[in-house]
Amino acid sequence: MRGTAWTAGNPSIALPSPTALAATWDTTLARTAGQLLGQEARRKGVHLLLAPTVTMQRSPLGGRHFETYSEDPLLTAEIGAAYVTGVQDQGVGATVKHFVANDSETERFTVDARVDERALREVYLAPFETNVKRAGAWAVMAAYNSVNSTTMTENGPLQNGVLKGEWGFDGVIVSDWFAARSTVAAVLGGLDVAMPGMNSPSPSPRSSGYRSVWPPVARSRSRWSSGSRRWTTRRCSWPSRLGMPSLVPQPTS
Repeated sequence: MRGTAWTAGNPSIALPSPTALAATWDTTLARTAGQLLGQEARRKGVHLLLAPTVTMQRSPLGGRHFETYSEDPLLTAEIGAAYVTGVQDQGVGATVKHFVANDSETERFTVDARVDERALREVYLAPFETNVKRAGAWAVMAAYNSVNSTTMTENGPLQNGVLKGEWGFDGVIVSDWFAARSTVAAVLGGLDVAMPGMNSPSPSPRSSGYRSVWPPVARSRSRWSSGSRRWTTRRCSWPSRLGMPSLVPQPTS
């Protein structure tokens, strides 16, 4: 865990890979690992952990499969939920990623995953559903890829319809880094935060782009707006409520 500075002067604890953790089939151990990482996050002034990855290990060629748990949606869901619970036991938020069907290394930034409804529900969405509904994950990261021809950062049926609507998710949906490709479509599609902020497509409040996007956003997301205020009140005061400093000084060497 990097913390607020990228330096070897303040090393982080090293744990086995998520794949190795899932191979134990031990949810108690997964929760303990999450608690340990939550404590490490607090030590380093980190308020939101960008993990766990609950996508499927669909191919041995997946370059980031070591970050994921398994090829099985049930095992992935159970280990992931225990991990999220452990992290958030420590007052640190967990970000479940990458929503959804982000399982291909080939053209991973632009691939369009064509998935039928049953496979999508039973295989790809299932781990996210468990981590949101049972473990209460505070954040979900939208993936680079498209699903059934709509890029995930703009995918209203999955972000607004399934995640926020069916599952009642009241946290924040954050994009993978540089995954947000537009302003209007991303906001209307349910994306809450485009990362990294300094290079996001979101316009300045004084720009014509902002003025053009706000009226339709206000009309179509009035329910989201009230929910967002509730989320802000409950979630975004983590540091002060938990006694965590907003910035922990890190060694420079």
